[in-house]
Amino acid sequence: MISGYSSGLMADKLWLLSGSVSETGSRGAENVDTQVFYHTIKNITVLDPYFSSAIIYGVTFLASIKEEPDLAIDLLETARYFDDKNFKLYMLDVMIEITYKKSTDINYKKIISLMEIAKTLPDSEKIFGMIQSKD
Repeated sequence: MISGYSSGLMADKLWLLSGSVSETGSRGAENVDTQVFYHTIKNITVLDPYFSSAIIYGVTFLASIKEEPDLAIDLLETARYFDDKNFKLYMLDVMIEITYKKSTDINYKKIISLMEIAKTLPDSEKIFGMIQSKD
């Protein structure tokens, strides 16, 4: 954060460098070091919390491909710390909680809490792809 206005540029550089740890490399996703990837996306999230494409990509990759929903949720919590009005960050957390966690590990109180917060966001923020979501 000491980089001031250059933090977005630094996040972009990390995003480009993350190609070397992403599934586009040889042997695809199995060759990705989960911790290196997680820390790269975490750094991007802190440097530029509004870089939604990188954050959402990292979160979904960790939850679905690497089967690490807790790491994905940690990224979402970090992103929401900086961007607490981003509807996508709440809904993605709910989806990961429901879809990728074991049924015995699903935190229903957390899901309700996230939905309560999400419904208070302005309607203009409640856009997830091409679908507008109401209360």
